[in-house]
Amino acid sequence: MINNESYSEFWYYLSVLFLSLSLIEVCVRAIYFFKNKNFFFLLRDPKPKALNFKPHPYCLYVKRENNTGVYPSNSHGFVGSTEIEIKKRVGVLRLYFAGGSTTEEIDELHGPNSHWPALYTRLLTEKFKSKQFECLNAACAGYTSAESLSDFVYRGVDFSPDYLFIYHNINDVWTVQMLKEFSSDYACARLPGKLRMPWLGKTPQIPASFTYQLIRRRLLSNFMHKGLIYSIAQPPWELIDSFDESRLRPFKRNISSLASSALNRGCTPVILKWEHDPTTLFTSSLYLGDPVSYRKVYERFIKENNEILREVAKEYNIDFVDIGPFNTKFFQSDGMHFNRIGRLEFACRLFESTKKYFTNPA
Repeated sequence: MINNESYSEFWYYLSVLFLSLSLIEVCVRAIYFFKNKNFFFLLRDPKPKALNFKPHPYCLYVKRENNTGVYPSNSHGFVGSTEIEIKKRVGVLRLYFAGGSTTEEIDELHGPNSHWPALYTRLLTEKFKSKQFECLNAACAGYTSAESLSDFVYRGVDFSPDYLFIYHNINDVWTVQMLKEFSSDYACARLPGKLRMPWLGKTPQIPASFTYQLIRRRLLSNFMHKGLIYSIAQPPWELIDSFDESRLRPFKRNISSLASSALNRGCTPVILKWEHDPTTLFTSSLYLGDPVSYRKVYERFIKENNEILREVAKEYNIDFVDIGPFNTKFFQSDGMHFNRIGRLEFACRLFESTKKYFTNPA
């Protein structure tokens, strides 16, 4: 039997523990508030980015099927929620989009089909009511021209696309061309991983406790094998500090291979100039130390890659579509990902530049 003294002692220590944890919570929240000027009552961590993707033998990783949230996908892993059959129906025009996160990204508040390829396809559907269009957005966060090439050759062609829209540049610069340990096959920055959640990920969230959520988040970040999809956000590599023209050749090879692969299969490739806001200094953990010291090299690679896109289009006698420039108001704070009005503006300008493909001859 528990006597009254032991019972009182139990409640005393329990109260001390509760008050101590409450004090720690208040202190942690206060530090966060003064540092970030942001107050919240509940904090719920989203599903880790890496878990929206799965390993793939040729592309390193692809989007998981039937995702929801920030990285929505249909049953084939293409961006958005619109379903599509592998066998194309008679009379349907299929539009295939290759790129990275600047092609993939949606506005979660406006639904899974708010990416610019879907907005562009919607404009075509509204203008050309007698035609049927289907959008296959095969873009994926972190993809370079190499992953898009593999994905198109080994998977995309099975869907018999009629048009291939290529929107690449930045990821080749960011994760390959600027690395000290550069290799022309892109192996220097390709880090395959299992992209799976450890047992820690099964622990419950306690949104009311920022302290608990912070500890849980830190443990997950240390123990989850994230592979390339994580490493491109927290790169473990060093950068060059001067431009190297020889590093442009693999990019041209990949884009040329994409274009020729499409043409060989009766698909019309369309190369798009990659857009960004040059007045915004792109900063991330890639540019630890002095970001300004990398800016000239970064901008030079962006410019030269865009020229390569133009060259490839000329060599293959296909369209190079330059619908820029886009000023700051169309981009998010990083100056490269479009915001909501930017995605809509991009879709509208692309529509005006390419509607000739779908206009019936007089």
